[in-house]
Amino acid sequence: MNKPKIFIVDDDPFYLELLKFEISNLSLFDVSGFTSAEDCLCEMKNDPALIILDYNLTEDPKNKITGHNALELFKKENPKQKVIFISSEQNWEILEAYNKFREVKYMIKSEFLSQQLKNTLLQMSA
Repeated sequence: MNKPKIFIVDDDPFYLELLKFEISNLSLFDVSGFTSAEDCLCEMKNDPALIILDYNLTEDPKNKITGHNALELFKKENPKQKVIFISSEQNWEILEAYNKFREVKYMIKSEFLSQQLKNTLLQMSA
């Protein structure tokens, strides 16, 4: 049986690898990581069950798409795409702005994020 796919998009390579490691240890998902939204968009044909997306993707020559724009593109590709936004900012305006999208959660990057993600993923897989 194929495991559900999870894509993680974060422009911080260390944090990306940390999340990949933590989620892979659950042994329930096929986890892929991307340092740019463009790279992730190229793989959308692989139908991820969930995308964990850094809200603060920096716009630079490698990352031409911000986290906000990436969410809109992912939703355009698949309106039912589940996304968890992660951010180091506790910004409730951002949360309210994304309430219009179904299947979008917002989590704060903190020492508790790994455990929050694990709990959410275990609920998804049950």
